[in-house]
Amino acid sequence: MAPVLPQLQVTVCQARQPAVGLNVGVPQGSVLGLILLAVYCSPVGDVIAWHGVQYHQYADDTQLHLAMCAVNRAAELSTLAACTSDVRPHVVHPESVQLNPDNSVVTVLKSKPQF
Repeated sequence: MAPVLPQLQVTVCQARQPAVGLNVGVPQGSVLGLILLAVYCSPVGDVIAWHGVQYHQYADDTQLHLAMCAVNRAAELSTLAACTSDVRPHVVHPESVQLNPDNSVVTVLKSKPQF
């Protein structure tokens, strides 16, 4: 007897898409879910650290932290751009979590004397 695959069905604006079988993944709420996610995301942390950028990861969210001085702003922004560019190939493939550019935000905090 063949194993029964879990089904995924997506509804967008009341339009229901056909169900598809899932052959990869971890059931929601599984004890192994967080451990497997940490293993999956750890290479991303290695890429970020290689660029000298600080980061914080929680579940499927990764935050990059980079301190800048006004005189080095262009170089630091270039470092941040290179880091995010190098992270993209590590998280984007057809059956994985996707890097969402529409959900990517840059927040600049500054003191008055700078910028």
